[in-house]
Amino acid sequence: MEHDSLREYSALADSGLLGQLQEFQAKAHNYEELISQSLELFTKTSEMDLVGYLASCLVQRFIPSYLAVFLRDESDADNVSSICFQNLRPARCPIALDTIDPFRDFFDTQSGTTSFTELMQKRPEIAGPLQPLNPDLVIPLNGLNGLYGIVILGRKVLDDDYTSDELTYIEMLFEFASIGLQNVIHYTSSVTDFKTRLYNHSYFVRRLQEEMNRVGRHHHAFALLAIDIDHFKLLNDRYGHLAGDRALFQLSRMIESAVRQEDIVSRYGGEEFLVLLTQCSKQAALDVAERMRRSIADTSFTYQDKELSVTVSIGVTHCSFPPDTSGKQLIAEADQALYRAKHNGRNRCEFFNAGLLVMANRLLSITYR
Repeated sequence: MEHDSLREYSALADSGLLGQLQEFQAKAHNYEELISQSLELFTKTSEMDLVGYLASCLVQRFIPSYLAVFLRDESDADNVSSICFQNLRPARCPIALDTIDPFRDFFDTQSGTTSFTELMQKRPEIAGPLQPLNPDLVIPLNGLNGLYGIVILGRKVLDDDYTSDELTYIEMLFEFASIGLQNVIHYTSSVTDFKTRLYNHSYFVRRLQEEMNRVGRHHHAFALLAIDIDHFKLLNDRYGHLAGDRALFQLSRMIESAVRQEDIVSRYGGEEFLVLLTQCSKQAALDVAERMRRSIADTSFTYQDKELSVTVSIGVTHCSFPPDTSGKQLIAEADQALYRAKHNGRNRCEFFNAGLLVMANRLLSITYR
């Protein structure tokens, strides 16, 4: 029996059928792997996570000198963000693109992935600035409204050409990635405030409830900051609403830079913001609030050649085990502490305590903004 099997195996090998079967088996495995990777792509909820996962997929097959993704901002068509990996490690992108519109014009007449050489021949004015990325392939990212981004793959680190199988894999992987990134962009848009690009209030409330549940399960603690710009109406009246919008945007970036990545910053409404500081003690929360207040007071921003600055008042409250309150009540507590800071002269931080209730109820009927 074993001898017959060996003879059949040898006959298959001699006829070339064995090689074809093995090739089909390898391709089937590759397609299964690609399907698995595409399903994983669709679970990502941030652009950075998705591009990072793409890098981990590519490294299993080859290492491009650069993987650079350029995405048009859905809320600001004049802004193009970039995510860059050099040798499949996160890196600062050596170039910036002001717009992807010229690439849209090019890919209107060119279907799918194109070589950098071809792009250079047909559109040298848009290909030239890409050269610091050592580009080999230019891949369009298409969504429901057309091109919303491009991917640049640099030459392979070993400097050999991409094989036909690798090119097929790249084409298919980035078709899935294009859908995944579009989903991420739509998700981000649904949880983000348009004007400040911070999380919106509905998302913040959901994350606050999750954090309260975590406190109940794991005996963690967290803090809440309510932040309001002092005399914001005067800024709007004196310099106009565009100056006010600029102040909101700049302040949002300063608040983000003052907290950790795992903390949640949101726009509460108007000129007020909420910050969720996860796993945070009372003293640490006060330290963060005071550091943030001083940083904002010491920083100016430019609007139409004018140097403008603002100050903020901050209310702080804390939640620890057991959580004997609601998310709505915690926000009210932080807001009451904020109003006390306003009442006591603005540009200061105040911590909520039960003794504030009577004072807060009286102050809530007065507008301090």
